[in-house]
Amino acid sequence: DGVVQQLAGLKRELEEARADLEDETEEREASEHQLRQLREQLVQARESKTAVEEQLQELEQVLEDTKQEAAQHHYNLAEAREQVEGHKRAVEEHAEVRVQLEGQVQTLQGHVDRHREELRIAQSEGARRASVKGELAEAQGQVRRASQSASKAQAAQAA
Repeated sequence: DGVVQQLAGLKRELEEARADLEDETEEREASEHQLRQLREQLVQARESKTAVEEQLQELEQVLEDTKQEAAQHHYNLAEAREQVEGHKRAVEEHAEVRVQLEGQVQTLQGHVDRHREELRIAQSEGARRASVKGELAEAQGQVRRASQSASKAQAAQAA
């Protein structure tokens, strides 16, 4: 009777130990499953970290390139402004030269007009002189003819 109770007690202990062992086995398997999941998550996290670091490097390079492009654009803009200022100065200088040339043209036009008037007057005087010369030549011819006629008349009277 005592042995049966002892066997029954040992059987209970054995079943409890088996139940504890099964619980521990399930817990161990659950823990191993969680550990595998955590390892996979760690691998994924490392891969994500690497991908993020690569993206960060790419973004840093893009930022650096953008800074360089902005600096180049700034330089180009400053150079373009200088060229515009140079063109403005050239336009202003051309305008000044144009005003000077227009003044010179007006002065020369005045000289041309004066010389034309002088030429017109000279031509008019030349025509008048030619007319006077013609009249003088005609008068001289008449005087010569008259002188010749007088000489002939004197010669005829003397004869």
